[in-house]
This record gives sequence, C-alpha cells and structure tokens, in this order.
Amino acid sequence: MKRLLLALGLSLALAAPAFAQSDLTVQRFNCPGGNTQCFRVHTGTSSMSLTLSGDIIAAGGYKVAYTFAHPNYSVVGSSDVQAPIAGSGPATINATGPLYVIPGYAGSIISVSIVSNTAITATAVHAEAIRWDGTTGQATGLTAVIGSGLAQTTRATATQARGTDIFTASEGVGCRFTRTAGSTPTNAMIACIVTVVE
Repeated sequence: MKRLLLALGLSLALAAPAFAQSDLTVQRFNCPGGNTQCFRVHTGTSSMSLTLSGDIIAAGGYKVAYTFAHPNYSVVGSSDVQAPIAGSGPATINATGPLYVIPGYAGSIISVSIVSNTAITATAVHAEAIRWDGTTGQATGLTAVIGSGLAQTTRATATQARGTDIFTASEGVGCRFTRTAGSTPTNAMIACIVTVVE
C-alpha cells in the first residue's frame, strides 16, 4: 500500500511540470476591478487572429496624427499663417483651404511636429498647434522650431501632457506657421503634424 501511494505521488509530481509547460502558450488577461469573468487565449501556432467587438479602451488613449501643409512654398517673413489640411489646399498659397480637422470626439492635443523637405539654412520656421473652439482658432503655445543654429534644421517635435489643450467633439485642431524674415531656402516645402489623444 505504501509503495502504491509513493508511486502515485511520484507520478503526480512528475506530471506537474509537463502540465505547466503545456500551459506556457496561454496568454492571460487580468480582469479589471473585482470582475471574476475574463478570457484567455490558447495557441500553439506562431500567429493567430483575434476579433473583438465593442469599444476598446487603452490606458494610454487612442492617438491620431493630422497633417497640415500649404500647397506651395511657405512664405518668408510671415507670422501665424494657418496651413490647410494636407491634400485639400487650393492651387495658390494665398487662397484659403479647410484649416481645421474636426475629429468628432473629445480629446486633447499632445504634440506638434514640423518637417521640411530641405534644411533651413538661415533663421527659423515655427509650427504651432491650434485648438479651434468652434468659432476661432486658439493659440496653444505648443510650438516646434527648425532653423539655422538649432539642434534640428529639417524636423522637430514638441510635446505636452494630455489634457492641457482640450477640445470637444464639435471642436477641432489646426496648425499655423511663422517664418522669420531672411529664412532660406525660400522654396522650402514645410508640413506640420498635430497629434491628438482621445
């Protein structure tokens, strides 16, 4: 009897590692709060498909980048000139295209980036994120700068904490450029990217 119990105990002890090893393919998802129902995925393949329905909520928020650019060269010696949504600009830089993106959900501006197709070799170019309140554009002070003597001559990014410049579902975002007098080359094509988070 003792031998039988010892053999049974030894068999169970040897079986445990094998069971644990086979369970390494399980991806566990921690249930939030006091919820007791959750799910896990078993897979023995190198890839799998997963379809979810309903809203997906991420701790870091859902980020989207919007691009603004003039259809032509940026104007040297200009101040606070808004650029239209990229790809929607009119034929000439003096005409007005759609200036704001309306995301359709509440969120906030978290970064602005500026990029040029060529290095700015004299003075500087600024890109500032704009929050549209439904009536007028509101300056945020969040500005990315490229230029001669700066760390970046073709691209730069400025960031801020989420919730600093908030917009509602009926409001929007835009970008405006300031290009100081004497900036070269005069034919630099420059775009601005404003990133928002839900």
